[in-house]
Amino acid sequence: MTKSGLNGRRIYGACALMFTGLAGAILGIVGLEPPADLLKEAPLSAETFKTLSIIQSGVLVIAGVAAGYFLTPRLGLTSIIVDGRPTFQISILWFVFIGAVAGLGIWALDAVLTAHWPALASFHTQNAAELAEMETHASAVTRLAYGGVVEEILARYGVMSGLALMFLSTLKNKALALGLAIFTSSVLFGVGHLPAVFAFVADPPTAFLIKVVALNTLAAAVFASAFTAHSLEAAMLSHIGFHLGLMVLS
Repeated sequence: MTKSGLNGRRIYGACALMFTGLAGAILGIVGLEPPADLLKEAPLSAETFKTLSIIQSGVLVIAGVAAGYFLTPRLGLTSIIVDGRPTFQISILWFVFIGAVAGLGIWALDAVLTAHWPALASFHTQNAAELAEMETHASAVTRLAYGGVVEEILARYGVMSGLALMFLSTLKNKALALGLAIFTSSVLFGVGHLPAVFAFVADPPTAFLIKVVALNTLAAAVFASAFTAHSLEAAMLSHIGFHLGLMVLS
């Protein structure tokens, strides 16, 4: 295949990934129940909030796909949709299982921390209604479509790839650069979940914020490792498996 042919194939693949991400954003946000307090403060209707969220997410998806398109070839990272490799095989479905196991493990760790950390136990008891609302505001479709597809395009294909290239340009060691990118992007992913906490819970204690960041960082590290070891689609499947595991428990 000629170089121009390969570039043409990647461009078509990038467009397919972009439309997949946009579809995931639309499906995910339509199934989202916005926090009532947030709508009162804006003030916005739920429909307006969702429309603005879809537009914002769409812009971010396009940026994430563009970043990954240009950066991943220099890092040896791939997307099956964009690059056509590695070929889609049934074995990739193991990443759903890996994600589900990770979800079960993090759920168990969450339960242990809540039971043995007095500040967390007290907070959960006093804010049970708010925490229940936070857990149920996102539908199953939102968790799978937005979490499994959109977040992976943004956090792994876009942000992680950018961080990896930045570290590589400084360290000149690909393995170390990818390791640091996995860690840094995972922490950012964990921190990125804090706005949702503040939207539902007033003045959450430091212990709860630490737990949210730490557990989401662990989950993101699993997804990022799947991206590095196989492909963006493996990261998506592990993320989907993670939510499937949690939904089975709930």
